Amino acid sequence: MDRAMEVCMEAARLDKDDTENKNRLLVMKTAKDRLRKDLNDRLPPLTKQEAQNRRRSLEENLYINLLQDGYYETFQEIFHLINKQAEDRLKGGPDSILWHRAQLTQQPNKIDMMARLLKEAEDAARLGDFSDVYISHFALAKFFQAPEDIWLADHFFENCLTYSSLIPTDDGMRTAEARCQVGLSAERQGDLNKAIENLTDYYRLTYGHTWLSGSGLAMHADACSQLTRVYSTLAMQCQEEENMIASLEYYEKAFKFANESEDTNLISEMTYLLGTAFEKAGDMQIALKHLNNYLESSLSADDKDGMSKAYEAIALVHQVEGRTDEAISAFHEYTKVAEMTNNDKALAKASLRLGALHNCIGNYLQSAGYFIKAFSVSQSEGSDRVLINASRVQYGISVAHRMLSRYTRHFDKDSLPYWERLLDWKECKKNEFDKPLPERVSEVRREVKRVQQYRQETDEKLKEKKTAASVSTKKPRRSSVYVKRPSEPTQL
Repeated sequence: MDRAMEVCMEAARLDKDDTENKNRLLVMKTAKDRLRKDLNDRLPPLTKQEAQNRRRSLEENLYINLLQDGYYETFQEIFHLINKQAEDRLKGGPDSILWHRAQLTQQPNKIDMMARLLKEAEDAARLGDFSDVYISHFALAKFFQAPEDIWLADHFFENCLTYSSLIPTDDGMRTAEARCQVGLSAERQGDLNKAIENLTDYYRLTYGHTWLSGSGLAMHADACSQLTRVYSTLAMQCQEEENMIASLEYYEKAFKFANESEDTNLISEMTYLLGTAFEKAGDMQIALKHLNNYLESSLSADDKDGMSKAYEAIALVHQVEGRTDEAISAFHEYTKVAEMTNNDKALAKASLRLGALHNCIGNYLQSAGYFIKAFSVSQSEGSDRVLINASRVQYGISVAHRMLSRYTRHFDKDSLPYWERLLDWKECKKNEFDKPLPERVSEVRREVKRVQQYRQETDEKLKEKKTAASVSTKKPRRSSVYVKRPSEPTQL
């Protein structure tokens, strides 16, 4: 009986729990229906196509939309760029920077910009308006100027060059602009020969025209400036390879284009570079000519930095040629400019070189003064340890040179005071070599000889006295005459 009651109570409890669960599920379903109804009221229902679009990736939706709208060339362009980036990433591998760079498919704003402008270009191409096609591609190239997107800019600049030849009404201005951009792209990639080829076309197309670039610069002057820079870079590379003939040729071409650009700052800079190039090549006369021209232009423009560079280079040329006075004069001017501009490093360098020059010609006192100045200036600057150590060593050398001539003169004199000075120097480094040397050396020698003679005479007298004393103290000799000894008394 008790067992039956327990079973009935358990069944009643389970029925109650089941009812509660059903009520709970009903409440949850009601809440979900209410939420779904609210969302449907707020948002319009999705169509089947919209639902499919949400399931597909950005790339797939873009391709489908482009093809459905009939933009086949835009589809091909974007498809090619996305695949190219993926191939380059795989080719570089996990260790390359491309592996960790965001893909175009992960950047919707860039994809949308490309799609919009390329569709405009495709519409313009269908109408035969290649000027608008050029403008759209040029705008895309300017949009992708970030370091990680520069490869896209190069691609669209190449497209600009292609479409510029199809514009018959601008007399080649768009082609010149595209040539400039392609040349700069090649320069960024390190292909300087291709850069010169395109920039030379840019120069040729702008010659005789007064075209202005988008930034308001005269395009022909800009072409001259660009060629000057690229030729200068080539010249520096040849200098590093010690190919001075090719380096001078490139520098002369750069100097020619700099003069044609009529940019005074660029002309001055190329004059200086050409002068230093001839100096390194060993042609000092031509180097001095260009450096003097650079100095004149710096003086007229009151360019203190240019004046410092010019005076230093001119002084070095004079020093190599053996014209010490001219070199010292140029370094003095270099020092004045450094003091005016409070350029401690330049002042220390100039003082160091002046000290070295005076040391070479035997002005050891002035040399030491300049080395002290170089040390104090470089030490106050507190940054260039090379200058500090160099001035220390050079100062010690100049002091040693100054003392050396007087030191060696003491070896040539056969006199006691000279020897005493040398002994003092050896014992305690007592430097008395700067004191006046004895003038009457012959009298000193006679005095030394008289003292030696006096000592000799004194020694002789002492020797005689010793001899006499020894004689007086000797015992007298026994006589040889026989003396008979008395006989002993006779014993009784």
